[in-house]
Amino acid sequence: MCIHGLLTEVLQFFQKALCEYLQQNSGLAGRHVAQAQVMHACLAAVKATMLVVQRSQELIGAALLADPAPCSMRDTLNGLLVCYTHILTDEEFVQSVQSTAGMAVILLTRCMLGNEDKVAEVVAGLLLGPEEGSDSAPVWLKDSCAGLYTSARPPAVSLFLCHGALAMLSWRGGSLGLQGERLLLLVPTALLSLDTSVKESSTAMVVARVLTLWSSAALDSLQGEPSSPSLRKALLGGAELPLRLQEHVQAHWDHPLDGVRHQTRGLFRNLLRLHQACAGEPDPASPPDPFVSELTRRLLGLEWHARGKYAALACLVEHLGAGHLLALEPPLPARLLSLMGDQTLAPHAGDLLEKLFVSHRAELMGRDGAAPSAWIEEWNRAWVTPLLDVLCRARLDQTTHILDYFLPKLLRCCPASLGHMVQVLQNAQLGPAGTPGSRGALGALMTCLRAARAHGVEHPSEEGLWGGLVPLSLLRQALVHKHDQVRMDALGLVCESHRSTETLSREEMDLIRHFLPCSLNSQSPGIRQQTVSLLKKLLCRVKDSAQLLQKKLGQERGVEKGEREGDWGTLEMYQDFLRWFCETLFQALLPGASFPTCLTSLHALGLVADLFTFSPGPGGFSLGDSVSHAHAQAVLYCLASNFLEVKQLASALLRKLPPLTVGLQVPDRMRSLLRVALDLSTSTKPFDSVTAAHLLGLLAHQEGMLEALAHCAQEQGLPFQPPAPSELQASEAFTLERNTLGVVQFLLLCVKAEVVRAEASLLQAAASCPLYGRAHCITAALQQLPTGMSDVVSPVVQSSSLEGLIPMDTDSETSAGLQQILLEIQPRDTNDFFTDARELETQAGGQTGHTSQSESTGGGGEGYRVTAQMVLVCCWRSMKEVSMLLGQLCQDMPLQSGDAQENGVITEEQEQVMSPAQMGGDVTPAVTATLQRLAGSLPPPPPGRGSLPFHAAIFGERRVRVYDRADIFQTRRVKPPRAPSPVCCRVAGATGQMFTLSGGAMATDTVEGVGQYFRQQLLQSRHRGAFELAYVGFVRLTDMLCRSGSQTLQQLPSHWLKEVLAEVKSSDPSSKLCATRRSAGIPFYIQALLSSEPKGSSCSLLKMTMKELTGLAMPDPSAPADRSTVPQVHTCTLCPYWTAFILQALLSSEPKGSSCSLLKMTMKELTGLAMPDPSAPADRSTVPQVHALNILRALYRDTRLGENIVPFVSDGVQAAVLGFTSPVWAALCLVSQSERGAGSDTARRLLLIFVTLPEGRSAPLPDRIWNAGFDPAPTLITRIFGVKKGKDEHSKKNRMTGREFFTRFPALYPFLLGQLEEAAGSVDSDSGEVKLHPSLFLLLLILGRLYPSPMDGSSSPLGLAPFMPFIIRCGRSAVYRTREMAARALVPFVLVTQVPSTVRGLLEDLPLEPGPGTQQNHIHGTLLQVLHLLSSYRTDAHRPHSGLIGQDCDIIAALRPRLWLATRRNPCLVTRAAFLDLLMSLCGSPSGPAEEAELASLRDETLKILTDSELLAPDGPGAVTGPGATQYLQSLARAAAASSASAEDPELWGAGPRGPLALGRLLRCPQYEVRQLALEEALRRLERDGGRRGEPEPTHCSFTSMALHERHPQCLTKALQVLNRLSLTSVLPWRDGTTTLTDEEALNWVLTLTEDSARSVELHCAGLTLVSRLMVHLAETAPQGTGVAAVSILSRWGALVSRCCSEDQPGEVKLTAAEVLVRATPSLLAGPTLTLGLSDTVALWRSLFTLLQDEDHEVRDRASDFTSTVPGRLLHGRDADVAPISVCPPVALDLGVGLLCRLFQVWGQVPAGILQLTEWLVGEGELETGIEEMPSLEEEDFLFEKGELNLWAEPLQWARLLHRHLSSLLRTPGAAGVSRAGVERLTGLAAAHAHEAQQTLRTLPPLPQFSCTADHARADVKRERAELALELLGSLQTAAPSR
Repeated sequence: MCIHGLLTEVLQFFQKALCEYLQQNSGLAGRHVAQAQVMHACLAAVKATMLVVQRSQELIGAALLADPAPCSMRDTLNGLLVCYTHILTDEEFVQSVQSTAGMAVILLTRCMLGNEDKVAEVVAGLLLGPEEGSDSAPVWLKDSCAGLYTSARPPAVSLFLCHGALAMLSWRGGSLGLQGERLLLLVPTALLSLDTSVKESSTAMVVARVLTLWSSAALDSLQGEPSSPSLRKALLGGAELPLRLQEHVQAHWDHPLDGVRHQTRGLFRNLLRLHQACAGEPDPASPPDPFVSELTRRLLGLEWHARGKYAALACLVEHLGAGHLLALEPPLPARLLSLMGDQTLAPHAGDLLEKLFVSHRAELMGRDGAAPSAWIEEWNRAWVTPLLDVLCRARLDQTTHILDYFLPKLLRCCPASLGHMVQVLQNAQLGPAGTPGSRGALGALMTCLRAARAHGVEHPSEEGLWGGLVPLSLLRQALVHKHDQVRMDALGLVCESHRSTETLSREEMDLIRHFLPCSLNSQSPGIRQQTVSLLKKLLCRVKDSAQLLQKKLGQERGVEKGEREGDWGTLEMYQDFLRWFCETLFQALLPGASFPTCLTSLHALGLVADLFTFSPGPGGFSLGDSVSHAHAQAVLYCLASNFLEVKQLASALLRKLPPLTVGLQVPDRMRSLLRVALDLSTSTKPFDSVTAAHLLGLLAHQEGMLEALAHCAQEQGLPFQPPAPSELQASEAFTLERNTLGVVQFLLLCVKAEVVRAEASLLQAAASCPLYGRAHCITAALQQLPTGMSDVVSPVVQSSSLEGLIPMDTDSETSAGLQQILLEIQPRDTNDFFTDARELETQAGGQTGHTSQSESTGGGGEGYRVTAQMVLVCCWRSMKEVSMLLGQLCQDMPLQSGDAQENGVITEEQEQVMSPAQMGGDVTPAVTATLQRLAGSLPPPPPGRGSLPFHAAIFGERRVRVYDRADIFQTRRVKPPRAPSPVCCRVAGATGQMFTLSGGAMATDTVEGVGQYFRQQLLQSRHRGAFELAYVGFVRLTDMLCRSGSQTLQQLPSHWLKEVLAEVKSSDPSSKLCATRRSAGIPFYIQALLSSEPKGSSCSLLKMTMKELTGLAMPDPSAPADRSTVPQVHTCTLCPYWTAFILQALLSSEPKGSSCSLLKMTMKELTGLAMPDPSAPADRSTVPQVHALNILRALYRDTRLGENIVPFVSDGVQAAVLGFTSPVWAALCLVSQSERGAGSDTARRLLLIFVTLPEGRSAPLPDRIWNAGFDPAPTLITRIFGVKKGKDEHSKKNRMTGREFFTRFPALYPFLLGQLEEAAGSVDSDSGEVKLHPSLFLLLLILGRLYPSPMDGSSSPLGLAPFMPFIIRCGRSAVYRTREMAARALVPFVLVTQVPSTVRGLLEDLPLEPGPGTQQNHIHGTLLQVLHLLSSYRTDAHRPHSGLIGQDCDIIAALRPRLWLATRRNPCLVTRAAFLDLLMSLCGSPSGPAEEAELASLRDETLKILTDSELLAPDGPGAVTGPGATQYLQSLARAAAASSASAEDPELWGAGPRGPLALGRLLRCPQYEVRQLALEEALRRLERDGGRRGEPEPTHCSFTSMALHERHPQCLTKALQVLNRLSLTSVLPWRDGTTTLTDEEALNWVLTLTEDSARSVELHCAGLTLVSRLMVHLAETAPQGTGVAAVSILSRWGALVSRCCSEDQPGEVKLTAAEVLVRATPSLLAGPTLTLGLSDTVALWRSLFTLLQDEDHEVRDRASDFTSTVPGRLLHGRDADVAPISVCPPVALDLGVGLLCRLFQVWGQVPAGILQLTEWLVGEGELETGIEEMPSLEEEDFLFEKGELNLWAEPLQWARLLHRHLSSLLRTPGAAGVSRAGVERLTGLAAAHAHEAQQTLRTLPPLPQFSCTADHARADVKRERAELALELLGSLQTAAPSR
């Protein structure tokens, strides 16, 4: 009531506030935070005004009617309309404010008019604009909203007015009358007109939302009273407006924004409802609705990669029901399930499947008289059966998302289906195994049970059955299955529960004991993550259920005695389980443990420490007693791992272990660790500095740390004074701070000396004490680091030849010139670098400077072997550490601006700086001097600030009060939100003058200084490692500037951006911007600045930048050909170098929600630079264009700019296409048309050396032009079409419909059409001259990425027909590649209904007979276009079936008169081959009964052409010569294969009266490509037949004969692969023509071939497979006691297989060897007799064990398949349950060793077996793997060269496994026969190994686990293996007989 009484005053207040806000906004350019505040204020004011007006409409109307003359109320409302109009027409306002203003305009207009009919008419006039709408508007509205009635109003005004009309007017029941219906139909028309003008994705989002809102309003208008027939007719499905809306849906349902896709789906759903409301309820007896039926058919015909298809089908399911779709497409469930392997499609397919099976269930249940069992059976058959088939047979990667998106929904819909699943899958266990790579029935069963258990469908029971359904033995098998996901599903079934307090049963604990030891060593990060996650769920169950049990036991009453005892027993069982769990994990951290084992064990132990505790004490589970000193030391030594994650987990776990077991508090131990940490901080190995940082971090928590530091300082002679202890009792936090301060002070002293040494000799510093190690330790400890070292190391990273300029320092002559070289590599690469040659300077007098020997040695004369890599790593890592610190400070430190202080926001206390003594210790002037080196890397103070002291110029003049206690900041009114660490301020005060902070915040001068530092470094450095993190730091700085409250700081990104763009545009030869290395860091510098603009803003900086860059990147046709092109290179290529990073950081600094002014400004500048300037002078430098092109490519690739960059894609495409027309780039297009793959590199380089320019002169073409010319195109294509999906680049997954493309980028339609017309005019080859338009390649490449959609209708979408004649004309080009691309690009522009007529027209253009004017290029291009059109037409699921027969007959009729093109009458072999390919395409297609006659006739004629061709001619194919001969013969071979297959006539392919004439001739063809194609076709047939139908015997003879005489390795490989597919009964006896080889001769030939072909991997594998098949066959069929030759061959084969299993073999060879051994297991390895002899058989077993420990998981998995081939007679006990399935490699290794021990007993060779296994245990003569192969890193000076590594194998685990099985074997009866001589030999060997290991360990320095990790691990493993062997041999010495 108060507001109603003061309504005019309230509205006047809102008007005044809005005017004030609008005035403020005009002066806030670049101040994003302030702009955002004003925007929020405007939004609140507009909303409040609307709320007041809505609740006071009657009062406003009465006041206006009472006083029609101008009054204060009317004036106020008109003033508000003026404000709203200003908001709507000002593009700087965010869209949320503009949208609300649009609603406010409509609301005020409605209130002021009063008449509803008049309102609709006036609003329609607002939408129509000045042309048609001004007549209906009243004068006061025209005056107030004058900006809305001008032709210059922004297009988005119509959008916001439409939104306002839909939201503010009442549409229900046609209350607005006829004018309302007119307005309702006008709104979508106005919105759809924006489709071709909308560039920004945010606007597209608003359009989609408003269209959905319109559809809801249209539905409301049809409710209530009967609407007019005209409205219903206009909204019916087939009307013009709904069809246009459907086209909008089709163009946007795959939009990159999720919101647009969601709104599009809602619009489609409402369109179906509108059609139903207009058409009325359907009559069940009447035929189906033709509109809906046609729509359904077209949707089902779409490609499945279109995500919008799923949402549209889901809407149809809601509209029609699932039964209708299943009737049209019965295999729909199976098809959708097959798509679940694609991560991008799985959620959409899962949602559609849920809609389908829920609807289907409801339909089945709703049937009259349907029994529950009947509908459940039918429902299971429709949905469960396809699911189980996919789970059992598909590969694991194809079923990844079924568990997430489908199976749980299915079980929730029908829980009763679980029993059906289990029954079917358990019955399938008895059937054949699934396909290779699938999870099989067992894995599918685990998947289903896991989903049911996790969602509460089933629970475990106590009867030994899981859920009452599955025996526990199956779970044990699944927990050790070979496939990772099967094990994870089984583990999830055990661990996951619907209740977190469910008690863990004994069976579940036993299953975990069965699973854990063999599953720690998983190489897959995803599997490790799942394992840890599931174990966490298990431990949480233990904790929660234990707490529940303890609570129950704490209750005195209500618990029976038996139940109480059971609860106590459960808790004791928990205690034992947790102890075993921890013991197993600690034992896994043994020396030589693999990275996955360490990572998983530390993760799991960390879970135990978090959920329980290792601290001793009462309550809970006392797990502290389970941690021994050895366990703690094993965790401590994990800090020496080379893997950062292991270091981090070990460091965190050590703080949670009992301190007494870790032992860090012992003084001697602490000093030893401290010395090691300090030594590692100066190591030349980067990972050692990380270890040092972690060690120092651990020691910083100890009380005696400062005393240890003082002791080390005394030993090194450093003047270190530790901070004074506190008088009060020190807390743990204070101890940490004090120790950290001491560590930093100590390290700063060291840094000071090392910086001085580096200044004297950077080579010595790089070799002995690189600076980055100390820097990293300081950063990790305190986040406080001096940056003076950047002066020393920056010359190297800023050098233009930084990677290889410094030679190896291997001799004195080379090392003598290193210092002089370092002086000569100062960065001075200006733009004149490209015209003037540069040489290294020499000293006066022509003498080269030398460095004395003492300069390249240490103080004691020790020589350093310095490499270029060492110096470079030292320098760039030092720069990286500096940048990391500055970035962290920018992110964490609060900002204190001068503006805030001047305005009185924060009032500081009196300034005071703590003296060093007050900080708790004195710091020497040397430390202060070291810290003051920071000034060297920062620029001088800004002009106008006077001569300030060092600390004031860099960090500002204000200081902070510092106290000795924790609270160090005090302000009177505001406390800093994020205060820096107290230790930082202690160091600041300790320096006396270094740091000056304001209230704990960074001062404005400090921020500017840091920004200048980043800018200088990024614009000059060239090394990627140096600037990557500098870019990250710069991004953090720009983010901080955006959120600052200072106007000066907020405008810095814009200022920096304009500076760098101005420098890019300048052609100053003295500019230091790097024009090489793809513009170095310039693109990233701009990216950082542009990404700082808020998302959702107007992006003014981006727009400005893109406009400038694309303008600059465009070529200037008036410029001379020899003009510099350096600027163009910068715009197009993404360079990972400093200057690029600076731009990225600046762009990323704009906050989300702003107007993106930085981005708009930058894009405007860059496009301006990239575009040609006709008025520019001819001699203008093109250096700016180089930069502009590089920067543009970087911006298009920057994902953080998101959809804000999309509006500038059209400009980028235009710049890229026009860039090819530059005369400087002419050679590039020539190279691009040639094949840029293998074989074309030489041609490219020749063209790059000399190119013919338009003036006829030759000039060198720099490589930078090549990069800048071609890099933008792939980037833009990726930005438009997305990243490549799948291997097929031309798959529709990687393309876009023409409608969607030109809807999203409408500006490209006229541009591409005009460019294509110009390019097509230059390709005509009638004159015989080769003419090639430079941009034709890129045009065809872009157009070829489009494809037609069956949803486009009968008309050409968006007028694509004009493109067709030009693309067809491009097929006449004389360049082969152009003709191919033109054929591919033609396909999307021909509608599927027009393909037959287009093909017929193309064929009719071909000549009917040869003549003198025949143009072969024209013929070839036409044939290629026909081929591509027919290929797309045949595979299109939506091609019309009606009239298909007649159209095909027309095509055949047009083709038949031109068959001469496939005969010898056609002299061109290339066109002859293309015509044969066309015939093959037609003849190979399936035919219907009606077209059988025409197609059969064509096949007969094709067969006649083939029989008359050179294929069957007397001279054979070898007589064909000339260009295209190989291509023609390949086409002949393909046509012969297709004809024989389709016509079922084997005449041409190996049978029939003539025998294998054609095949034999092809196999003897001189061209190897033809022979290879024939062999590939034969191989395909054999694979397709699956061995069921073999080739005729003469064909086999051809293959065996060819294998003996073939010399080409690829053809020989294919021949052997064909022989491998044939049965051995058809291969043997081996025939060579009329000669027959014996089996031993054939075997010897294949074996020799395989031994000699080790360099050809594919041939080696094929030979190994064939010789192994022959060997197994010979061993099985040969009689006992074979000859000496056969025995020799057997030994050679065994040695060959063993060599193929070695670690250094390629993965393909090891996979083949694994297959060979698996196949040979039943007969040779595990046979009842020793066919190969004991030594060779055991060698094969050793090879199998080597493969089971290989680093390649595929090799291990393949080798583990041997368990399923072991004869059942050898399996006993536990192995009998596990072996029938494929188990994981660790279990297979264990089972294999046990099986070998059992075989020794079967063979009667137990004594020999014991000696052999003991020899393996000692390590003598075996192929060492893993850590034992590692060379000592100390022996090499290469930083990152670690030799051959096996990161999976664990030699100590292997030794313990051998020891366990040997111990069991020694207890067998035959063990007594071991010879004493053999025992003594092995005892001596083991003792020697043990002594050698002890000697090695004694020679290592203290704590070698850190300093000599590899040497210590190797010696420790060797020692333990020897001790295990000695233990076994000791028990044998007394029992072994003397012999």
